[in-house]
Amino acid sequence: TMVGYETHHDRGALVTLFEDEFWPDQGTAETIAQRVQEAEAGLDEVIGETRVNLVRGDADKGNLGGLVADAIREFTAADVAIQNTGGVRADIAPGKITKRHCLEVLPFGNILETVMVKGEFLKRLFELKVGSYGPSLFVAGVTIEYNPDRAEGDRITSFMVGDKPLDPQADYKLALTNYLAEGQSGFTDMIRNAMAR
Repeated sequence: TMVGYETHHDRGALVTLFEDEFWPDQGTAETIAQRVQEAEAGLDEVIGETRVNLVRGDADKGNLGGLVADAIREFTAADVAIQNTGGVRADIAPGKITKRHCLEVLPFGNILETVMVKGEFLKRLFELKVGSYGPSLFVAGVTIEYNPDRAEGDRITSFMVGDKPLDPQADYKLALTNYLAEGQSGFTDMIRNAMAR
């Protein structure tokens, strides 16, 4: 039962509740404001500065996702780091950078994870990314050259991890978010396909 609304029949109705039609309860509003203040304490602290626009874009364009992947790699001391493009949600304009900006860029409660993988697996995984899966990952720690005219699955012509060529039999530390590790963003299919070849 919705107080103050009359519906066309007793079975119910869809009603759009507009924010400007309701006065907030003062006690509830004060409690929420206090909690917001506590949660946002320190978010406006300046932690850095940028002289250029940091733009989301996709893995072919924007520069911000690459910066996020670099930060993940450095924080985890991984050989390679990946970040899905959809997880980077805001741009940062030139000027001071605060913790609030970082929270706007990465608003999800993801946890960073690392896993040891063979070089052969990385090669297969990235063959998928330069193939039909497209550039939907930001990466750090690798330099890849590929020829899109070659057959899918054999497009990578050069694969460097750091400053060394990829060793198919070597172990590499891969860093990623739990979101990707749990198979989101099509990652389950990517891993399944990479392992199957």
